[in-house]
Amino acid sequence: MGAVHPPRNRRDVQDGDDGEEGRAGVDARWEGEAAAQAGSGGACGGGSGITTLNTLTGDSQTFATSTSGTNFNISSSGSVHTFNIPYSSSVNTGLLTFGNWTTFNNKQATITDGTNLTFTGATLNIDDPFSITKGTITNASTTLLTVATNAWFNLLNASATSTFSSAILQTGMTDCDTAATSKVLYDLGSGKFSCGTDQGGGSGNATNSHNAGQVFVSKTMTNIGTSYVDIYAAAFDNENLLNIDFTGATSVRIVFMWDYVGAGTQQVRWVDSADNNNVLIESATFVADQDSGDSGWVSLPAAFSSATKIIEWQGKSTTSTDDPQAKGYIIYLK
Repeated sequence: MGAVHPPRNRRDVQDGDDGEEGRAGVDARWEGEAAAQAGSGGACGGGSGITTLNTLTGDSQTFATSTSGTNFNISSSGSVHTFNIPYSSSVNTGLLTFGNWTTFNNKQATITDGTNLTFTGATLNIDDPFSITKGTITNASTTLLTVATNAWFNLLNASATSTFSSAILQTGMTDCDTAATSKVLYDLGSGKFSCGTDQGGGSGNATNSHNAGQVFVSKTMTNIGTSYVDIYAAAFDNENLLNIDFTGATSVRIVFMWDYVGAGTQQVRWVDSADNNNVLIESATFVADQDSGDSGWVSLPAAFSSATKIIEWQGKSTTSTDDPQAKGYIIYLK
């Protein structure tokens, strides 16, 4: 449609007719055409709308949602504006998932400061005694502690109606407090403790040790002399087989038999056959039969520690003409 211009005057339209009826008809026709042009974007009217949205200029644009990114953001591409709202995590700022909500909703309620329950910073302190008036303490699958109704439970003094479960406290355990012989054993399969017998270490006796070697050959020591001499001095004697491994031993004990014959004060010892200066044990002096003699437990000399040695027995008397008889000995280690 061409441009519409109002008539210069009503008389131009009506060719000189200036009646009221003619003027009203002209006014109506002009106003109608002007309005039509304005509505169709003609020269006489119209206006401009949004021409760009977040850099997009398409005639038709849409919105979408996603969870990309580490914080809320809007991504515009093509004709789509995407609102990204990530889920909250250790690195993301965003929405809580249902799982997050459940975790927070199941948290322990506020613990208030009380007479036997106090806080020092972030540390929870349970004063002594700590009592539970009613209820149970459990882990994921087992009741650990039951406190009966109208009863109390003190960790230092349980009442008759409140008990520990066997899951936390073993029942039927006997005393295991004999210092010299008791030791506590634990069975991984049953999860229980039991009392056993100490197998040695420190003080004790031959019952808790092992026989490391022995020689039982009767030998008369004619004119034994006043200096130590080997008792089993012949070739191929039994002592040559007495090669003892002292590894792991800390104590030694020798029990022997010696037939005292003579008038002097006699004494015996056991030494390293390769170096007689390394003395394993030396007995006290005696003037009577040793049936049996017993050195008692003594600490293992350093020269024998973690070593393997052949041991030989020696004897002497203050009277050189004494003729005692050596009968034999047993060496114990622990």
